[in-house]
Amino acid sequence: MGGYGGGLMARVFNLVVFDQVISGDASAPPVFYTSQEHAALLGSVERLQVQLIMRGASGFTASATVEYQFTNAPEYDTWATSSVGKTVSAGSANNLPAVTFMQITSPSDQGAYGRFRITSPNNVSLQLQVVVAGYSD
Repeated sequence: MGGYGGGLMARVFNLVVFDQVISGDASAPPVFYTSQEHAALLGSVERLQVQLIMRGASGFTASATVEYQFTNAPEYDTWATSSVGKTVSAGSANNLPAVTFMQITSPSDQGAYGRFRITSPNNVSLQLQVVVAGYSD
């Protein structure tokens, strides 16, 4: 049984960290974050496999960008944005659900606590789910 990079990996958790309808705005996209309750768990493993699922949208050309952020001191609200981010998009209702994956594997993209930053630059509402599997060496 091989994991990332051929080593043995144990899956520690599977977790839905975000499941909401969000509204986008082309001129000033609002920012959404995953719950603080999952921050320590996200930071507790060496690797994260993330699945982004757009299940519904109120209009055409819906997209959401998800970026991973990390910190070692969440009490100071000093989050750094990692180099890992992904956009999930659907050009029409026929393309739903739209799915994409991203991996957080580099130690330079991780801290003791983690969260996801979510934005949508389109003037539509969409249903977005972020599912994370955490792996330990």
